[in-house]
Amino acid sequence: MKQEERSQRTREKIIAAAVKEFGSKGYEGGTVGSICRTGINKGLIYHYFEGKDDLYLRCVKISRDMLLGAIERRNSEHPDNSGTESVSLLMETRMEFGKAHPMESHILFQALLDPPEHLRDTISSILAPLQDENLRVCRKMLSQLPLREGITEKQGERYFLLMQQMFNEYFSSAAVRDKSVDERIALHEKSVPEFLDIMIYGLADNRKQ
Repeated sequence: MKQEERSQRTREKIIAAAVKEFGSKGYEGGTVGSICRTGINKGLIYHYFEGKDDLYLRCVKISRDMLLGAIERRNSEHPDNSGTESVSLLMETRMEFGKAHPMESHILFQALLDPPEHLRDTISSILAPLQDENLRVCRKMLSQLPLREGITEKQGERYFLLMQQMFNEYFSSAAVRDKSVDERIALHEKSVPEFLDIMIYGLADNRKQ
């Protein structure tokens, strides 16, 4: 086996162990020492990675790329879906991804909602393509809605981004801190359709006023 192939296999082995470590324990609970106890030499970890932060960020990137790949494949299978269908497809893809890749799903969820403070900006940049996909679906949905007089698609987009931030902040708050990661993810994904419905159509039934 060539040296390049051995190096690649070693990196893959380290990443696999790190994904399991951070996916099950989060950034705060995960340690390089625990990864070493899976049978990986600490010297090799520091040969290929600068340390815990570098390794964690690599796991976030890999998890992001896996989810983006699943979303792109689903989009290519349904190129002509409507705005409402786009939302449903995105939610289905995320749920299926979570079931098939629970550790990577945990990493993405925690990176989005509970990022280490000193890595917040870097993680935000890494996750930007996923946020762009959310925005793409929002724009498609807005373009097909009969908006109220005086409301532009640009205003709707800004409102969506604001409400999305508030929605995610709730799932970072003490209100759900007692729940496990799996419980928080399930509640988050289950709440998204209801959140979008109320955001778009409101609470009041104007026909009864």
